[in-house]
Amino acid sequence: SNRFGPFYLDARIAVGGTAEVYLARPVEADASMPARVIVKRLLPHFARDPQGLENIAIRNAQAVVIGGERFYRGDAHSGQAGQLEARMNTWLDLKRRHGGDVTAVVAARTDIKRRLEVQGDLAGALARLDREIAGAETAARKLAEALRLGREQAARELARAGGKAIAQLGFKKTEFLVRLATLPALGPTGDCTCEFLFSPNVGEAPLPLSRIASSGELARVMLALKTILADLDDIPVLVFDEVDSNVGGEIGSIVGEKLAKIAGRHQVLCVTHLPQVAAHAANHLVVTKEQTRDRSVVTIEAIHNDRKARVSELARMLGDRNAKSAQAHAEELLK
Repeated sequence: SNRFGPFYLDARIAVGGTAEVYLARPVEADASMPARVIVKRLLPHFARDPQGLENIAIRNAQAVVIGGERFYRGDAHSGQAGQLEARMNTWLDLKRRHGGDVTAVVAARTDIKRRLEVQGDLAGALARLDREIAGAETAARKLAEALRLGREQAARELARAGGKAIAQLGFKKTEFLVRLATLPALGPTGDCTCEFLFSPNVGEAPLPLSRIASSGELARVMLALKTILADLDDIPVLVFDEVDSNVGGEIGSIVGEKLAKIAGRHQVLCVTHLPQVAAHAANHLVVTKEQTRDRSVVTIEAIHNDRKARVSELARMLGDRNAKSAQAHAEELLK
């Protein structure tokens, strides 16, 4: 044949070197028609169908330019038809791999070129990264050292204030320390962490609080620390259980005062058997457990809006809800 035949292409091309176009559908042209005329005839199709500028069929064109290469019609140049089809197949493959349009393919080419340049000097790139890592580590260690110095001062202040607050909660002869421990490697919090040391009895060496403290001791130490750190702590809800363990009435009142202070900045839930603690609560809930032959039933009753019911409950906690002395004491606690 003396013409290309139908080539269904998917590329941006220039016909006759005069315009850059997408061909939307097969277009018949006389063999003698100049390329410029073919382009003009195609333009109305583009205006009517801008989304369909793919799947190209070129017939009887005098010349087609793709990527700067000209492909001619005619037997003398019939080998160019194979080159044209090979180039179009390459384009379709690139389009499929890299995103569907010319912009995506060009962006992929730029990225591949950049990666090849980096890989071409792989040793140099690794050396630069090593220098950057070393510089970042040096800067991080300086910051960690400054952070440690600040923590050492804060640890001494917290230990002193914590010891006083713990003594107010019934631990008269205890020792409380804050020790900094070095981490094996730098981390998001620096090169050290802190540990609370506690000695509940005189003559005993301070040991990690988490290992030796009972639940009641742990609750009171936590209460003392939360009182000190109330304005700095972002924890919204604090739950205290057994905070009144082995505590008498006088210490119980102090415990209640400290809980009320913390409640100014946090939601505090406290399970208590001491009326001196319960009297400081803004909301008073009575938990009752009843057991029958078949099951146990737990009920919760809010009494903080009923002063008479609250006085009665506090008197019960004091020993006898019907005793006038207990009722008077309950009234005193609620003042």
